[in-house]
Amino acid sequence: MSAPRLISGNQQLSQQNVKTISKRCQELIGRAACIDQIRIDVIEPVLGYYAAQSPPKTLADDPVFLAWRLLRQGTMLCLLLNNFRSGILETFNPLKSEISERRFSDSSAKENIKIFLAACKGDLYMTEDQLFPEGQLFSDDTNTLTKAIAMTDTFFQRIGRIQAINFDKKLEQMRAENPLFSLEPPESQHTTVDEKNLDLRLRVIKEILETERQYVGDLDKLQSYAEELRMDEIISPEAHRTIFANLDKLVDFQRRFLLKMEQKLSKTVLNNLGASYMAGVAQLFLDDEKGFSVYEVFCTNHKKATEKVVEEMPNLMKKERVMDPKTVLPAYLIKPTQRICKYPLLLREMLKQSTPDAPDRGDLEKAFTMVNSVTLRVNEVSRRNAMAAAADEMAAFIKDWKGLDRKMLGPLLLHDLGTIVMGDNAKELDLYLYEKALIMCGKSKSISEIKFGPRKVAKNQLVIKGHIFISQIASVVKTPHNGDGNFSLKMTYRNVDTEYCTLRFNMEEKMKNWAVTMEKIIALNKPKELPKPPVVASASLVKERRRRSLVAAALPQVAPNVPDSATPPTTEEPMRLKIFYGKDIYVAPVFIDIATLTDLKTEVLRKLLAAHKILGATFNYRVEDISLKYFDDQKDLISLLDDIDVDTALTFSPNSISVRVLSKNGKTVLGLESVDSE
Repeated sequence: MSAPRLISGNQQLSQQNVKTISKRCQELIGRAACIDQIRIDVIEPVLGYYAAQSPPKTLADDPVFLAWRLLRQGTMLCLLLNNFRSGILETFNPLKSEISERRFSDSSAKENIKIFLAACKGDLYMTEDQLFPEGQLFSDDTNTLTKAIAMTDTFFQRIGRIQAINFDKKLEQMRAENPLFSLEPPESQHTTVDEKNLDLRLRVIKEILETERQYVGDLDKLQSYAEELRMDEIISPEAHRTIFANLDKLVDFQRRFLLKMEQKLSKTVLNNLGASYMAGVAQLFLDDEKGFSVYEVFCTNHKKATEKVVEEMPNLMKKERVMDPKTVLPAYLIKPTQRICKYPLLLREMLKQSTPDAPDRGDLEKAFTMVNSVTLRVNEVSRRNAMAAAADEMAAFIKDWKGLDRKMLGPLLLHDLGTIVMGDNAKELDLYLYEKALIMCGKSKSISEIKFGPRKVAKNQLVIKGHIFISQIASVVKTPHNGDGNFSLKMTYRNVDTEYCTLRFNMEEKMKNWAVTMEKIIALNKPKELPKPPVVASASLVKERRRRSLVAAALPQVAPNVPDSATPPTTEEPMRLKIFYGKDIYVAPVFIDIATLTDLKTEVLRKLLAAHKILGATFNYRVEDISLKYFDDQKDLISLLDDIDVDTALTFSPNSISVRVLSKNGKTVLGLESVDSE
């Protein structure tokens, strides 16, 4: 006996109508009942037993439960096999007249299953892949249930031909004559309640149920396709695991979820507002909170799955008639991610269409929060995986890390194209936000390009233009939008209130995402105790110290102690250095003692070098390559030619000095526009 095929003719699996597991179970029991011996000996006694229970279980409201019991007991399968091929089984255990729950899992039932599978394997030459595992039929795995139903479908097709049974016609007659086979649920006791939002709330509930049925049907198609690939060994087991991940667990969970939903959402509930409030729609989600964790594995694997599909395309094309791997398969692999993101929207809409005092409002709010948290976790893990991949690709494209230790940067949190602005100078760069540093990269000119994320960059040609350690950043503040299409963040530094730079993005959503993320890591990287600035004295105090030491040396040594009033202060604010560099202005604190012209030039160059690094500009000036002029109290530019000039400048303004940077000969004003950028 050959394995049943998953498709009919050349029709693609994705184009077929897949029935829900409830519908398939109803058809299984109905077709079995069309065979007189099976109906009399098994179906009617079992259905009658459960119809008499409290609460009753009928073919209309719980066909999956009944199908599971009939299959597990084994007598129905053994009789079906004998009708398929007369006399194939000489002995098996018939269903006893005294029915109880124990009969569906006792030793007689398990022996029947063993006899049935042995005959299928030994007499019908079915392979292990075509059979359901012996013990799993007694578990609650819906994958085993659907496999068992698929086996019976093959038997029914042949029995119908051999015995000339028209299953649909005979079943219709039985349903009209015997209430055990009716598919109409018993009348509900709920009364109709006239509410303002009757149609709107019920419309949402109907959408939840209808889209759930369609979704589970799509998962069944994907699982059938995966099974055919596995059975025919189209791809390796490793590739199969990469593409389909935990699909079987996801399908099993989703079938169960749909079964519970169908049991709760009867026709009465779907047409009666009062009944809908008591149906427990929200409780469906709350009861299965742990079950929704299966989405985290499948959805976060999506990127790897799609990459593996591309890699295995030549092999997958062998099954193109079943499912097109170029267009249809990717569309099916993304469906679970789309569905888990859809649940919060449906629940939120149901909340919106419910009255403020609705009995189930509290549960709906809890269900929305729960499902939304699953969505957020899936999105966060997917984002982390994407960032980790981006970080690896970035590392492959960078030759010179400029002394940075990549291992000390922490995980990559964000990556976007943005513009960094300092003064009047702006430059578009690739911004990489790590947990410990913000790295700014550009790309060198190159002809060969490869795809990198949403944009293209030159292969192995990313160049680090600058970096800022997060511990050096004091805050980020969103700046008002001025209508120019740019959205900006002002970034300030610790201990330097007068210095800042701006990050500019082309989308508000990007800017907000960067603001939230940076605020979090700034708080995490905040030093527990900031170091105090070193005790320094201004130039005027240095002069005073020199004068006092000269006077003290000339006087007799009769007063060894200097009066307290003459003692320099133990702490002092740093001197403020304002630098005019071309069209740009920079402000920096100076924590050292400026006593010479070389000291002042060194501090100016130190600040300009840092600015050039951030902006990605080349800076090769040395102390001997520049000259300085300072602004006096009349705003005139005065040349600084030697140490005496510096002493004079600081005498008039000991706490701050403003200087203009010029060329060595003092004739050319230097600035960013006068140097070459990479």
